[in-house]
Amino acid sequence: GNFIMMFLGWELIGLTSFFLINFWSTKVGTLKSAFKAYSFNKTSDIFLFFAIILIFNLTFNLDILIFNQTIHLYKDYFISFFIWDISITELISIFFLGSAFIKSAQFGAHIWLPDSMEAPVPASALIHSATLVSAGIYLLLRLNNLFELSQFSINLIAIVGSVTALYGGLVSMYQSDTKKILAYSTISHCGFLMVIYTT
Repeated sequence: GNFIMMFLGWELIGLTSFFLINFWSTKVGTLKSAFKAYSFNKTSDIFLFFAIILIFNLTFNLDILIFNQTIHLYKDYFISFFIWDISITELISIFFLGSAFIKSAQFGAHIWLPDSMEAPVPASALIHSATLVSAGIYLLLRLNNLFELSQFSINLIAIVGSVTALYGGLVSMYQSDTKKILAYSTISHCGFLMVIYTT
């Protein structure tokens, strides 16, 4: 119901992912893959943290429902940065987008997901393919009112989602390892979910 609980869940699922990928801890490859996934997840957490700080600085409230109901009141607020005036709603939405793109393994931030399949397959399919990468889409859906105010963000989601869907599908066609096929098809499906969100 509030951004603090969302942030804690965002952190914990990244930590769960790290422990799961590092299940066979005697292999060097699994440790490298676990740290790669963890570092990407931490970058996503930083973007989310900055967005939450901006929201609190703007509204003095961290309740998601109240934020969704009142965000339209702040669409004419700007932050002056040297010679540029940046819309506060655009800036918040960009931070949320960075967080969601990394977590949902969109193009450019997708390289952690194929390596995360070092984990045991059934649990990895549950955590990474079904839960972790869906968290970014979930974030966008929870904050739909914010993204409706930002034309730039909606266009960016559509473009990045389309490229990700095409890239993931093409790469998964040429994989011979089942784990890699699962990973790249997951990336492709997340791209489709992003495109569907913008429609």
